[in-house]
Amino acid sequence: MREKDISWIVNLRCFATICVIIIHVSFPLLSLTDFPNYYWWSGNLFDSFGRCSVPVFVMLTGYLFLPKPLIINNFFANRVKKLLLPFICWNFIYILILYRWGYPETNAFQFLINIAIPKMILGKVSYHFWYIYMLILLYLILPLLGSILKGISNNGLLLLLLIWGISVGFGKFIGFSELDPRNFAFYIGYLIVGYSFSRNFSFLQHKKLHVFAIIGFLIGLSVTVIGTYKISTIESRFNGFFYGYFSPNVFVMAVSVFLFFKCKLDKKPHWIIEILDRYSYGIYLVHVLVLYYLRRLDLNCNLLSPIIGIPLTTIVCLFISCFINIFLAKLGHYLFSNNAESKMKIVKRM
Repeated sequence: MREKDISWIVNLRCFATICVIIIHVSFPLLSLTDFPNYYWWSGNLFDSFGRCSVPVFVMLTGYLFLPKPLIINNFFANRVKKLLLPFICWNFIYILILYRWGYPETNAFQFLINIAIPKMILGKVSYHFWYIYMLILLYLILPLLGSILKGISNNGLLLLLLIWGISVGFGKFIGFSELDPRNFAFYIGYLIVGYSFSRNFSFLQHKKLHVFAIIGFLIGLSVTVIGTYKISTIESRFNGFFYGYFSPNVFVMAVSVFLFFKCKLDKKPHWIIEILDRYSYGIYLVHVLVLYYLRRLDLNCNLLSPIIGIPLTTIVCLFISCFINIFLAKLGHYLFSNNAESKMKIVKRM
């Protein structure tokens, strides 16, 4: 891909990573019962802002992988190396910490059989791991989906997206869980949306597209914030209906963000953003653990004020998570490179 094409993707992926952390930092404020108050409103505003993150990640997957032919063996081999192996390692790390802090008096073997293995199978080791399970299932269908979409016209794509919207509406009516990996098929629509933006739709060439994207994002954000307040007030408790990744307001936010970055933020990223993007997957895996220990140090959304605490905790968590991944990458490179050099020396001596 050209540098211009890569630049906006790097910027967007970094933005989406930050939004995920914002959600997990601010969400505890929404459990407050004496709302609406300043703390609750702050949590609602920040959390609403970050809700476009997961749809954006899925759309990027569709944009990057569906337009090009995938060599199945190479594709899955790369996904195992880049996605599955780090995920398995972090699963075990989270399980060890869970055992240390949650079940210190439980027999290790009983913990493994009765708690650890079932949690790993069901994706319950950590609350954010559901996304990885869902993504793995999406990867399994990418080669087939890509070959199907290549034979469909632009009008056919629009029809598919309409059908997807209707099916999602029906799914929300019957109360399906968006955070259950078994419902991964609903996220196929976001793959198709991302793929659609690689096509030559006339509206994608509009000179003022970025302006419409900004307006769309602000409208979607306003509906999310105000709608959550209204429905929570009616029920006298927090209701996250408007936070749903398939709600129309979040869909508009995600599409708007995607198009804005594609249109206007295609300049070469700052070197810090490039590093954050390079380790974005590792940051996603470890950030919940970092937040856990930051809370034990009283660095959280309530620090001084939510307006200060949420951004500050997000930034600290982001960079600590990045440093952890850089350290592990350097350590792995050192260990494996040393092993390789040792093997070469042994071969030369023979």
